[in-house]
Amino acid sequence: FNQAIINTIQKQKTAPGDFLTLFLKEYEALNPNGKLAGIFSPIEAYKGKIIPTSSNSEVINILRGDFDKAVKTTFQVLKTRIDQFGVASPNISLQENTGRIILELPGVDDPTRVRKLLQATAQLEFWDTYEVQEVFNYLDAANTTLRTSLNKKAEVAVDTTTTAAATTEPATDSTTTAGDALFTNADTTSNTKDTTAKAAEKANENSNPLFEVLYPNIVSDGQSQRIGEGPMVGQALGKDTARVNRLLARPEVRSTLPRDLVLLWGAHPAGKNSNVYQLFAIKKNPSSTEAPLTGSAITNATQSFDQNGIPEVDIAMNALGAAKWERMTEAAVNSQVNGRPTKRCIAIVLDNRVFSAPRVQQKIAGGKSQITGIDQLEEAIDLANILKSGKLEAKTQIIQEQVI
Repeated sequence: FNQAIINTIQKQKTAPGDFLTLFLKEYEALNPNGKLAGIFSPIEAYKGKIIPTSSNSEVINILRGDFDKAVKTTFQVLKTRIDQFGVASPNISLQENTGRIILELPGVDDPTRVRKLLQATAQLEFWDTYEVQEVFNYLDAANTTLRTSLNKKAEVAVDTTTTAAATTEPATDSTTTAGDALFTNADTTSNTKDTTAKAAEKANENSNPLFEVLYPNIVSDGQSQRIGEGPMVGQALGKDTARVNRLLARPEVRSTLPRDLVLLWGAHPAGKNSNVYQLFAIKKNPSSTEAPLTGSAITNATQSFDQNGIPEVDIAMNALGAAKWERMTEAAVNSQVNGRPTKRCIAIVLDNRVFSAPRVQQKIAGGKSQITGIDQLEEAIDLANILKSGKLEAKTQIIQEQVI
């Protein structure tokens, strides 16, 4: 099944025909006796529509109905986004039965912005959060677990550093100080310094596999340190976020973390001209993958500014969403952390990236709220546009692009 999908994606680049027709050919070529009904009939959405005895052709026809609906909905959403983008005389057309949409956007001077606008799924979610004080011990345990599982003990790393430094000692006599060596044997000192620095760096990495790349949310108060506040549990350089993800995804690490803990990166760097990203602790319901509140409740979204002139997006919700939002904010205000009354934060997440996680100060009734944490005016305008036009029913991928 999976191989048939991979083959179809490749074949669709050159062969005529829609995805499902090509897929059926690939699937039956790989597995002549395979039954698609066995794969799709147990799925909740297809119960009653697809039964175990349904033929492959019957299954494909049912899937095609959903496929066509998703593509047409996506076409309308993209059309709305482009119309609100402000392009003069845009041309957008749907190629029937191919799942492909062709756009012509004359006068666009920022292709990157257009790509983001076209490919954003706009899955907006509102999540409860953990406080870092509740999560830090789990991350510390994960760091220890990684140290053990990677079989790199801190003591061994320290010994290695000492040995690396000692191997260069014959280059100077017993009376030569480090300062003397700097001038009398520059090359040897340079090698010693580089070797020792690399060994020391490796030692820290080995003894703290996680905290070497994820800097915990610890703040200094004069000469003492304490765990910070809020749902931000740590920070990492942009180049290290993938490594942090790999470490946290290891089975032995997942087993040390609570089942209802999800760690998501911030949508933007922590500061201007920064390449540091923050990691947030989301608290979910272990029995459900659904967020307590989603973008489906939003009835309107407009770009505005806060009291400091920083761009934001104002959102309005329907009655059901407003009721859920009121309950969420009331629970956040009346919460506790380690037995102490605490007003919690709620994370506003778009496409699995945390845009902001404001601390709730009071119960919010009426379904009105704001999305903050937006750096650029254009981004706020596009976000309001995306939320207003709705989320994409089907993921879009740019397969060909040409600038004339």
